[in-house]
Amino acid sequence: IEETEEDSQWREKADRQRAAAEALLEAARFYYTKLESPDGQEARQYLDRRGVDRTLRRRYGLGYAPAYGETLYEGLRKRGIPDSAMLDAGLIAKSSRQEGYYDFFRHRVMFPIIDGRGKVLAFGGRAISDRGPKYINSPDTVVYRKGKHLFGLPQAINANVREWFIV
Repeated sequence: IEETEEDSQWREKADRQRAAAEALLEAARFYYTKLESPDGQEARQYLDRRGVDRTLRRRYGLGYAPAYGETLYEGLRKRGIPDSAMLDAGLIAKSSRQEGYYDFFRHRVMFPIIDGRGKVLAFGGRAISDRGPKYINSPDTVVYRKGKHLFGLPQAINANVREWFIV
């Protein structure tokens, strides 16, 4: 069967979306692990002051993006995630000063944006300190369009379903 150019473009887009989705899932794991590690102490204290305990952190998959510029990038590379997938997912950006990449989110509490099927689509990052913008959100990507998804949607759906079945 001969593949048309349209089929080829569709396949390439699907492959890019799949790779970006894998990068986002690995990033969510990375951020969660960092929040629960010694590196995340300041972020945990910040969340504790705002009444967000470990149970809530786990339920919503919160994480921590370290302050150092290439921590996520290096962590995902070690897990075999290609640079192109990290770029497509909006997790890294090209450095203008030197060759290479840097993490899009740094020194922030991370809030994963997850769709109704449980797929990580993007992140919102809340600054822990008063330097820089208070909130930064993922840019539009091959898997995410701003304004189309809500933070906490799967948890809200699950809470609503539980209410229907509790008599």
